[in-house]
Amino acid sequence: MLLLPQKIHIRRCIAGMMMLMVMMVLMPVSAYADNHDGLIMPAPSIAPADVVSIQMMALQNNDIVGDDLGLRQTWVFAHPNNKAVTGPYDRFAQMLRNPSYAPIINHRNFEIIDKKEETDQVQFLIEMETPENQLYRFVWVVKMVTEGDEVGCWMTAAVSAPMPAGEAS
Repeated sequence: MLLLPQKIHIRRCIAGMMMLMVMMVLMPVSAYADNHDGLIMPAPSIAPADVVSIQMMALQNNDIVGDDLGLRQTWVFAHPNNKAVTGPYDRFAQMLRNPSYAPIINHRNFEIIDKKEETDQVQFLIEMETPENQLYRFVWVVKMVTEGDEVGCWMTAAVSAPMPAGEAS
């Protein structure tokens, strides 16, 4: 079935609204209650897989709710050690827009296909499909924060560059 651009836009808008509703139902009130930007904030009650899902859904719908809302949501859950390496938000956003990571932004769908748990970190193998039906796989590492304002929160410590994995069916 051939979809017209308007239908694609409507489908993405509905997907974005559904994502926000699901996240608001699943996340504790404390994770977003005092946040004026509508971003979900890290909280010790948010599980590692939920951190990945929050960030991937935000990136999937990057521009639906507001310009680069997905990038900003992803930045909020970047581990302090990750932020020290990637630099301030503007540099982080530029890094995600470069060709190595660009397929992640506005992707069609994703699935966590494997995970490896350790004491203070979890590695997730993610498979993602782009709007052009290209499949990519990459590793997403979520680590528990042990000091500072986000103690006890699971946050993203590293993400490998997506590697092509073929075409979707």
